Amino acid sequence: MIKRFKTFFLLFIILGALFFLITYWLTPRMIVQVQPPIVGTEVEPLKDLFFKSNKGHYFNWYSEDQLKLEGFISDRPTLCKGTIILLHGIRSRKESFLSLGKWLFDHGYQFVAIDLRGHGMSEGTYCSFGYHEKKDIHLLIDELEKKGCSRIGVFGQSLGGAIGLQAMAYDHRIKFGIIESTFYNFKAVCTHYFSRLTGISTQSFITQKIFPFCIDKASELAGFPSDSVNPSHYCNQIESPVLLAHGKRDQRIPLFHAQKNAKKIKNVTHLEINEAGHLNLHQIGGKEYLNVILEFLNKSSTR
Repeated sequence: MIKRFKTFFLLFIILGALFFLITYWLTPRMIVQVQPPIVGTEVEPLKDLFFKSNKGHYFNWYSEDQLKLEGFISDRPTLCKGTIILLHGIRSRKESFLSLGKWLFDHGYQFVAIDLRGHGMSEGTYCSFGYHEKKDIHLLIDELEKKGCSRIGVFGQSLGGAIGLQAMAYDHRIKFGIIESTFYNFKAVCTHYFSRLTGISTQSFITQKIFPFCIDKASELAGFPSDSVNPSHYCNQIESPVLLAHGKRDQRIPLFHAQKNAKKIKNVTHLEINEAGHLNLHQIGGKEYLNVILEFLNKSSTR
């Protein structure tokens, strides 16, 4: 009897320690900690390819909390229509915009592809889902204006889209925004990702009662209140035009996220692309979607 009790007690201690490790340490860091870079990707070869394929140069600027951030700014086209800041998704980097940057340049737009804090070659340990990043973009625009850039807009994908919406509300110098495949509520999208990765129902005790604690712990680690980065809260503060695009088959961030954001944006062009999933809007939408983007840019950048 005593032996069984000792075995049970030891098992209880092990399970408790494991629960503590997963809940207090591992899961919160999985939400906000994005370094090291994606396994199997080499930064320098990507940078070399990006630099050779696009005329321009790499540069640095500093965040409010003195993180060194990196970007790539293209040369200005002969007849420059505007400057577009490109904002990548979570655990990605500026070099993911290799093709898009070239396409924008060929159609008369200077582009600025940046590594968000904690990503690529930018410093930082945690992603704050827009809380600090919108201020990073504000300071970036200060630098771009010193370089003579004007008619500045943002083009954000997924996480970058959420940051783009928050930045547009925070800094009204942003004249237009293209926002693809992003979420309306931080806790809602985290819960969806957790359920999708683990197979645990969104209505389960773990998802409803334990996981919210992990989200709050994650936001505490990254230095932001978890309820302060919901793009939907910022949408009605945006004065500039927004092209909001989403794939109807997006499993990572379901379509209703875009629909909720669209209802709150004053000047919105809302586009739902049939058969598109998460971040394959350009491939599925093809030339028709690119033409919509170009028409939106040409109209918005002349306001």
